This record gives sequence, C-alpha cells and structure tokens, in this order.
Amino acid sequence: MVKFLRTAVNVYTIVQDGNQTDISKITTGFRKIEVRGAELYINNRRLMTQGYTPRSQNEWPAIGAAYPDWLHDYSNKMQVDGHSRIIRWEHTMPSPQDIKSCDRVGLLQIMPGADRENDSQGREWEMRCEIMRNTIIYCRNNPSVILWEAANNLISKEHLSNMIALRDKWDSRGYKRPMGGRSEGPEWVSWMYGVRKEKYRLSIDTEYLRDESPRRWWDSYSAPYYHKEGEYMLVDNAGGWNRNQDNMCVMQSIVYEQYYKARPGTGEAVCNGGTQIFFADSESFTRSIDSFRRSGCVDGMRVPKDTYYANKTMWSNTPELWTENEPSVFIPGHWNYDAGTVKPVYVFASPGIARVDLLVNGIPQQGKQENTFLYTFSKVSYTPGKIEAIGYDKDNRIMATYHLQTVGAPASVRMKLISHPQGLRADGSDVVLIETEIVDKQGNRAPLAQNLVKYTTQGDITWRGGYWEENVKKYANRKELPVINGIHRVILRSTLHTDTVTVIAQAEGLEPDTLQFIANPIDATRGYCSDPPATLPVAIEPQKEIYGKDLPRYILPADAEQTKTDGTALSATNEAIFNLSTVFPQGARLKANVQNGDSIYSDRPWKFSQLPEYLKGAHYLLVANDDAGTSAGEGIVFNIGKAGRVYIAYDDRNVQFPVKSSPTPFKITHDKIYVNGYPHTIYRSEPMNGGELTYLGTNSWIEKAPEGINNYIVFITKETN
Repeated sequence: MVKFLRTAVNVYTIVQDGNQTDISKITTGFRKIEVRGAELYINNRRLMTQGYTPRSQNEWPAIGAAYPDWLHDYSNKMQVDGHSRIIRWEHTMPSPQDIKSCDRVGLLQIMPGADRENDSQGREWEMRCEIMRNTIIYCRNNPSVILWEAANNLISKEHLSNMIALRDKWDSRGYKRPMGGRSEGPEWVSWMYGVRKEKYRLSIDTEYLRDESPRRWWDSYSAPYYHKEGEYMLVDNAGGWNRNQDNMCVMQSIVYEQYYKARPGTGEAVCNGGTQIFFADSESFTRSIDSFRRSGCVDGMRVPKDTYYANKTMWSNTPELWTENEPSVFIPGHWNYDAGTVKPVYVFASPGIARVDLLVNGIPQQGKQENTFLYTFSKVSYTPGKIEAIGYDKDNRIMATYHLQTVGAPASVRMKLISHPQGLRADGSDVVLIETEIVDKQGNRAPLAQNLVKYTTQGDITWRGGYWEENVKKYANRKELPVINGIHRVILRSTLHTDTVTVIAQAEGLEPDTLQFIANPIDATRGYCSDPPATLPVAIEPQKEIYGKDLPRYILPADAEQTKTDGTALSATNEAIFNLSTVFPQGARLKANVQNGDSIYSDRPWKFSQLPEYLKGAHYLLVANDDAGTSAGEGIVFNIGKAGRVYIAYDDRNVQFPVKSSPTPFKITHDKIYVNGYPHTIYRSEPMNGGELTYLGTNSWIEKAPEGINNYIVFITKETN
C-alpha cells in the first residue's frame, strides 16, 4: 500500500485496460484517518490541525478565479511549505482545481456544503442539503478531504442529523469522515475566537485572528510609512484592522500560543488546533483603510509577508505538526533605518529553543522572552551592518540562526519568471508571473524601495498586470506599477498564438532588465485540446514517510457517548465559565464571590467599592490593567457554565464597547463603578443559558483607545431577572 501522507504525498496512477486505445486514468491515494476522543490521527500519527481559512474562490488579482491548475498548486504548496497542515474553505465547496490540487500537494481539507451563517428553513434548507449531498459525492474520493462541515453557525439537532444522514448514505464506505461544524454535534465541532477544549470529540477553531496588516507597513520606523498620528491611524496598537508587520507577527504569537498549549497530547481535554482566517489578501469585504481584505500571510500575488515566516517558525519543530527536528528563528523586517533610530526588535523562535541572543555587528542586545515563541529586544540602536539572532536549546547548543543585512542604494531592476516548468502554453488561458525587484549593486533586494516600474512588451501576449495596495484602481491593468518594499509581481496571459515574448522593465535612475520566454504550441484541433491541464510535478520523498505504529482500537467510554449525543449536556457545567481564552499577555484568572475591598486588577492596588448589590457575590475575571492597551479581536472569550448573565464595567473614556460577535446582546444599565476615580459604566447581557458564548474584543480592537484608559472588568452572575 502506498500511503497518502502530509510529509510525502505518494499519489499514483492506475491504468485500466492499458492495451485499449481508450485509457482511463484514475489519480488517487491512500491514507488512514481516525478521531480518537478529541484528537485526530492520520496514518496512526497524532496531527494538530493548524492552517488557514481562505474564501472558496481563492482568487488572484487581475485574473480572479480563472487561472491554470499549476497556479492552484503553486498557491496551495506555499501553505504546505509554510507548515500549514489543513485548509478550511469558506463557506462552500471550492473549485475542482483546488480540491485536486490539495491532493497533489498534500494539504488536508475541511469541506463545507453551503452556508448563510444561519439555520435555514423550508426550501432553503432543502437546497443546502442538496448542495451538501453533491459536495460529498464529488469529493468523497479525494483523500485530502478529512472532515465535512455542515454549517458555519448553529443549526438545530434535527438539521445536523440530516447532514449526518447524508454522510452515512453517500460516504459510507470504510471510515466515515466526521460531519460537524459550529453546532453541538457528536462528531466534531468548529469554533471561533479562542480555544475550546474537549475530551470526546474533535474541536477546531476554524476562524482565528481576523486582524489585518498590509505588506507595505514594515513597522513605525520605516520610510516612507512612518505612520505619524493621524496618518492611517497610529499603526502600533492602532486596532486590529490596521496593524504593521511587526505588530501582526507579535499578535500571531500571542494568539497561537493558546492553541499550542492546548494542543493534542497535552492532557485529557484538548483543542486540536485552529485555522487562521485567510491565507492571501483577498477581494472580500474590508474593514481597513484599503479596498480589500488584508488578513493574509501573503499578499494577493502570493508575495510572502513577515507573518508567513513568523507562522512557519512557530509551527516548526513540533511533533504534533509533523515538523520535528526543524528548529528555526526569525527576525521580521529589515535592517535599513534612518540614522539614530532606536526601535524594538522581535525574534520568533520555534518550540525547543530555550534562549535567543540578538547581536548587532557582534554586540549583544538586552531582551526578554515574552511567550513561548516571542523574544523582545525593546531598545535596539540602529547601526548599519548585520543583525543576527541565535537560538539555543536547554543545553546551550546552537539550534538555529537568522540574520538581516543592511542593503545598499537601489541600483537596478531585476525580473524573474514564474511559470509551469514546461513553460507557457499558448492556449489562451495559461499565465506567467513576473517577479520584479529593486536591488542594490550586490543583487540584494532594497527593502524600502517604492520605485515606479514601467514595462514594455513585445510579442503576442495579454497584459493583466498587478496591483498597488494604496490605490488598486489607479494601476489596474496598466504597464506601470510601483514596487512595494522592493518587490511586486505582474501577470501575463497567453493567447492562442505561439510567439517569443520579450518584457522590458525600467525604473528612473536604475539599470533596466529584459526577460524573454516562449509561448509554446499546444495540440488543439477545432477547439479540442488533447493536452491535459498543466499541474506542478509532485516531489515524492519516501525517506520522509512516517507511519505510526498500529494503535489499539479506540472505544468511546459509555458515559461519553451519552454526553456527546445530548446537546444540553454538552453545553452545561458546574463551573461559572469554561473554555476561557484571552490574548492579554498577563492572562485572566476567574475569582469567586467578589465583594467591596477585593482587588480590581492583578497589577494595581485599587479595590472595589460601592459595588451594586446584584454584583456582590458574583464571579469576576482578574486581569492586568497594563494589558488595557492590547489590540486584538479575541480579547476575552468564554462560555458561561450555568444560566445567568454577564456584566461588563467599561471605562467611560473609551467610546468603543468591546462586544463584537456574541449571540447574546448587551444593554447599558447606567449604573457605574469607579476605578481609581474614573467612572466605568456597567453593561448587562440578556439572560443566557449554560454553554452560551461571550466574546469580547479588547479596548483597541477597531480603533485605538485613548491613552491611559483602564481595562474592562467582566462579572458572571447566576441571576437572570
């Protein structure tokens, strides 16, 4: 048996009746999938489901979703190369090209039916069932599909049973892929905004870290985007929609650490991982200053951002991600600053690295470890030369190094062709990418270059161009385009004619570059092409195959079976809250029976006084006031254990109330408590049932909060009147 593995994608071809003129080729693969309690096993190996959640159209700028198969492979393989282990599509089946591409590159898939983020009724529900049926039938022979997703929101038990019945009927052979989603179902549950631990079913956060960051913003110290107050908002802690790359990498480390600490293998109850929303910047709805969604770890042209490499580093050297023995460190950004610049430098390290040194031209810098993955060197003076990070293990052995070098002045334009290995096909649909860089005399990319590049083309080719983040419309489909931080990409599409194509790229004051390639003929007669779609070759590495030892049969405990099929039992607990997660660096601790005189924050001497009677005796979350300036969507997330209410005391100096995506609304009470002399208005939820979600953004999630405001205080009561 040839095994379909994440680390070695052994897909093969079966030829039936090979002597006949009509040959049927079936591409497939084998793999073993099993859910054991709350953990996923592929080929007898525990696997953490960490990855990305893109829109199902998975489009590119200038050409949308109409692009050749090999480019699907190119994009999906980037995820695999970045240590992504799964892709979760939003919110309907993707193109057949992407489904098959994931088989080829070895990217596991969560496959949805169709969803309106609600529980449909009548004919609409019948249509959703029909779409789910068709999706199962179409995808059931794709070995990379491992989970079916019934809904991206709560649906009734009856409707979830309808979906499970569809799976039982149409995907019944061998091991049945689990059917679940964002409902309290027995097989697997998806989640948003935080860690949810389970004992007896798979739990995956399928949309985490909605924050956005454009590729052009390195940090607050890099020309030409210094981000002074009032210009695009202050980017450091400017709110989740307008982060720079430094700040976004830091936030990724804070959020991912929660999943890492709850990963499979860490205890009886675990979370099996999460998928960060979007892989590439996308033409989705936008909340930022730009006209498109910038949550991707690569831009629309798949040029990697620093966030791509930060995730790759954090997801390295982790047995549960099948990346053991791959330690790494990473410094985001560049080393070209104005004279006199003093800035924080962040170093990201993979698990297993116990200490990181940072050297500037050989001189050690003072820093500290912030979390499992992040080391901060808060005041590093810029000196031209080399900045280097060295990661050590617990025995003081060097495990990984990374460095940045000061780059010289821009000297020339350099182009590189990205195409299928066999070249461009003159079929009217194939494309090539041209990656254009501004480089110094030594050929190093100039990280601050924003030069306008002007192109001319010769030969039979269709120019589709690229995009500029600040003004997409201004340069759409034009043969001139500024680079962003020294690099951009453009797309050219073939016609039906073979030809030699010449591209010349020029920028004022720089040495130009010329690139040539051939549009190759295809075998086509009367509109029929006998050549199959071009895909990227799959690199088979048998030496990396890992197949775990046979495991004893997993038997679900009898009491767990009852709990899993009882929706009310699933969502009830004797605890005041459960599944608590927070991005606050100093955490949040649940305390019981609050009274006047108790500490308000963990890092201030301030005490409660004049608490309303309805809050006395309640549970509350003790947080640090130093964390009040944290900017994130997933501020505090939890489920209420028993029926009751949630109250929030919110500093009146901030106008942005933090509730962002809770099913239960909050209303102002006009009651107040005072914290260090400042009034905090109390907001009250509607009555909540046991198991309901409370999701709170931070003070600065959408807009930067005023300096010096206090963190909010969360209370949980049993009172429901």
